[in-house]
Amino acid sequence: GECDFVTDVAGELPMQTINQLMAVPEEHRRHIVQLADEIIAGGGGRARGGPDDPGIILAGLGHQMAAERRGKDGTDLISLMLRATYQGEPLDEVGFAGLFVQIAVAANETTRSLLAGALLALLENPDAYRELEEDHSKIPTAVEEMLRWVTPVHYFRRTATRDVELRGKTIREGDRVVLHYTSANFDEDVFPEPDRFDIHRDPNPHLAFGWGEHFCLGARLARLEARVFFEEMFDA
Repeated sequence: GECDFVTDVAGELPMQTINQLMAVPEEHRRHIVQLADEIIAGGGGRARGGPDDPGIILAGLGHQMAAERRGKDGTDLISLMLRATYQGEPLDEVGFAGLFVQIAVAANETTRSLLAGALLALLENPDAYRELEEDHSKIPTAVEEMLRWVTPVHYFRRTATRDVELRGKTIREGDRVVLHYTSANFDEDVFPEPDRFDIHRDPNPHLAFGWGEHFCLGARLARLEARVFFEEMFDA
């Protein structure tokens, strides 16, 4: 048969995984993905505000589930967030809403893009496809190349905290800068033959998960999801 691989397959695994971790009721799961997609489609700008804003609706769903679990001993991710502290203080409502929305959006959209883009790369490189199909032990190394090749998050905007010179250009404290992770992951000074999809590439110092204090919170989960996904796909 036929399917839309992006939504019907690649999107299904991260959706079910993060929603099970947060113990989201089944009736809310697809709605959360829909809201997350609308937030991404908005370009990451400031919230529009108002009752129709997808970020506000998504935060409201998070608060609704949090209210039902507050003060209980649940082990799901939302319950753990309610008991978490930051710098010795529990998360306030704004902090909880921001963290919930960030997890809901990032956990769905990025892994979906990774799995879909990785399968496309394998279809365009049939020798690599057959090699992984025959030897699953090569999948973890291949996943790192998939992360480099796809780079699910292409860029972020940050603010410079101090003056710095980078390749002859001066960036001043307070300047807004755009970090293009895709460009970094295809840097010919770091990666030999960067435009070649190489499932044996090792070492592979890609920046698909970011860097420093902004390193992806779900990196280990994303790697696990990708590895298990392709193991199961090649066994199907």
